[in-house]
Order: sequence, then structure tokens, then C-alpha cells
Amino acid sequence: MVWLAAGYFLNRWIAQVERALAAVGHLFAILLVLLAAVYIGVFTVFTLRARRYRLVERVPAGEVARRLAIMSHDHLVIIADVRSHGYYDPGMRRIKNSIRLEPNRLTHEFAALREFMQPECEIFVYCSCARESTSARVAHMLQQQDCKVKIIDGGLRAWMKGGFPTEPVPASEVEHLPRFD
Repeated sequence: MVWLAAGYFLNRWIAQVERALAAVGHLFAILLVLLAAVYIGVFTVFTLRARRYRLVERVPAGEVARRLAIMSHDHLVIIADVRSHGYYDPGMRRIKNSIRLEPNRLTHEFAALREFMQPECEIFVYCSCARESTSARVAHMLQQQDCKVKIIDGGLRAWMKGGFPTEPVPASEVEHLPRFD
């Protein structure tokens, strides 16, 4: 009996709450559809942009190690670490004798690189990103500057997994990121 009386006296309020919830539900559905459309659009744009990076040849780590072993003064092999400073922490490793190319300062870094490059030199780039995305971007930019550049397939992980020589990242290249304890 109490429930019937409560329903009789509160039926207008319950109807208003029901209409408000229906409106919020419709608004939420529209927002969800818009977010999905934006996600699909952004994903499509990034996928189309990344297609140009697929043209850069990828070379297994073992092949790069073999080329380093037969390197001569006539045929220079350069290995470039293109990880951003943010990927470095104390104790990080890099491929032995690799040089540092900061991807965010590539135009400045490339001018310095050109000073000691020979026309026949090969450049191999590596990073530690998923699908070597930074390496692909940097390699594409270097190809536009007429460099013979290839990506080490699998990046630093593949190199280390193959047991090839590494060395600690020099302290001068480690960016001390702030710690929030």
C-alpha cells in the first residue's frame, strides 16, 4: 500500500527523471558516435601518413653486424641511435660505437653528420619504439637528403637479443628527467 501511495504522489517527478535520463542517454550515444568518428579519422590520417615510411628498407640486426665487421675506409657504416632524450635513463645501453641523432633536432644534427660522411657511407638507424616509428620517420627524412639509410629491423631489442656488442649511453647524453616521489 505504501508503494502505491508513493507512486501516486511521485509519478510526475518519476516521469521527469525518466525523460531526463532518456535525454542524457541520447546525448551520451551521440557523444560516443562522435568520439568513434574522430578516432577513426585520426587513425586513418596517421595510417596514410605512415605509408611513405614503409619504403625505407629494413635490415636484420645480424646483417648490420656483418657489414660492420667488413667495414673499410672506402665504405663507411654509421649506426645512429635516434631515440629521444626522454628514452634515456641512467644505465641505458646503446649499440657500440653508434652516434646520437636527436630526432627533434634532425636538421641541425644532419649538418654535423654531413661533415664526416662519405658519399658511399651507409647509415643504419635504430630506436626502441613500437614498429620502429621514430626510425622510420628519421630514415625518411634522411632519404630526402639523398642518404643511403636503412632501419635496423627490431631496433635495439633485436640487436641485444642477437648478442651483438652494446655500451652504456654516455652520461652526457642522459637527460635527467624530474622525479616525483
